[in-house]
Amino acid sequence: MRTPPTTETALRIPDDVARAAVLPESYGDEHRVTYPAFGWLRTHLPLGRAHLDGYDPIWLVTKLDDVKAVEKDAVLFNTTLNNPILTTRAGDDFIRSMTGGTTRHLDGLPFMDPPEHTRIRAATGEWFRPRTVRRFADQVRAIARRHVDDLLARDGECDFAQDLALRYPLEVIMSLFGVPAADMPTWLRLTQEFFGVDDPDERRADVELSPDQAARQFQRTIEDFFDYFRTFTADRRANPRDDLMSALATAT
Repeated sequence: MRTPPTTETALRIPDDVARAAVLPESYGDEHRVTYPAFGWLRTHLPLGRAHLDGYDPIWLVTKLDDVKAVEKDAVLFNTTLNNPILTTRAGDDFIRSMTGGTTRHLDGLPFMDPPEHTRIRAATGEWFRPRTVRRFADQVRAIARRHVDDLLARDGECDFAQDLALRYPLEVIMSLFGVPAADMPTWLRLTQEFFGVDDPDERRADVELSPDQAARQFQRTIEDFFDYFRTFTADRRANPRDDLMSALATAT
């Protein structure tokens, strides 16, 4: 068997470190598993390649200056050739089967390079300037106070992650979009399913267990988001309001 080039051997991340840094299940114990792995990488191999069963080889960049260099070079480190979202090989194959050969299955900013990225980002850029954000300060503070009052009413005990960290930012985002607060259960379910495709607690009942289960759940949840926003989009185009939904729906 041919011996791999020395450079490839030198850049290969040890399998136990690679598993701790890459595999979703490792993030269930960040302090004892994930953080030590990234500490080892920053000390011994800040730029290395992980080889894990079921995944294409993955470059891990763990130093700030290197990350900034990657993020600023959209030509060399583009999002066109490879999936910018961590997905198994089986998941990428499923996505390609849905799109006709590309891993871009969503017209979202993570899948775009300039000038497309610049043009789409500009559609809402004005919305996130300081003077615009300041207009919603009182609205956001009111939501914060309501959540704090709710925590105080619990006699000093709460599940901080579930009762505040999960719900407060989501309600703020919902208020900026201009969607009803009564839709919180729907948003909570969809966002958890969207970002928790590898979390057994967030697994959808309508997606069967399979090597490409995470990609299938991601796609199914995207479709549910589209179904949810379709009515709102039509309404905002007919009756624009002062909210982020209207800015997106009427952008040209």
